[in-house]
Amino acid sequence: MSNKTPSEQKEEYRKEIGICLKAISGAMIRAVEIKKNMRAELDEVRRKDDILFEQTNPGVYYDKTEFRIKNPGFYREQEARIKDNAASRLKAQYGVVVEAIDELEEAAKARHAIVSIDDPKFSSAIAIIQAAGAGIDFDTASGINAQFKGDQNSLATLKSIYLSQKCQHDGGIDKLIYNLKDVLNAIRVNGLILQAFQPEGFVNRLAMHIAKIAEGEGFEFDPKPDDNDLIAEFSKRSGVPEEQLRGF
Repeated sequence: MSNKTPSEQKEEYRKEIGICLKAISGAMIRAVEIKKNMRAELDEVRRKDDILFEQTNPGVYYDKTEFRIKNPGFYREQEARIKDNAASRLKAQYGVVVEAIDELEEAAKARHAIVSIDDPKFSSAIAIIQAAGAGIDFDTASGINAQFKGDQNSLATLKSIYLSQKCQHDGGIDKLIYNLKDVLNAIRVNGLILQAFQPEGFVNRLAMHIAKIAEGEGFEFDPKPDDNDLIAEFSKRSGVPEEQLRGF
């Protein structure tokens, strides 16, 4: 990229980030589908297990959960097979996301290091802030910031200029700036990638962090791609079984 202008280099890295986000999104969509199919298979096995028990124990009332724990039989064997199959399929998607996040980090860091000194729009923005000085109004600053949404280096530079000019208003620029290192640390320290691609893990917890990166780089990303994650959370709070909630 050495023969390209700073702005062209930034755009190349932006494209790389977009490719990585698309790969992550695709893997999440496939993971959600795998888990959806797994839950459907488990529900069907539970139904067959209920029928089997009722046929062999007519007229007997029992707690199904307790019975299944004490008497593994048909259900437990099938449950293990179904979950193992899902885990195997999810492992491939996990690998895709690990690689994509590493590549995204590399591209984002490179992009953040480039100053768009060749961009007349950027030079004009700096000149306006410096000319207005401390008295720049919120709307003017906000309008300037909006031109560079998704360009973290330019936003960081503008913020430093607002500070150097002792501006009373910076147009809420902090809302457009994010810390890549902090977001990635939160993902890795909390094991969100591994968790997302477990049969009973939560995809949305990872997606919400990836969405922060996407927004900061000027992309859209669904922060809650898995409706069942929401159902699981509601189930925990309400005490209503997930299978029953999915049937509504």
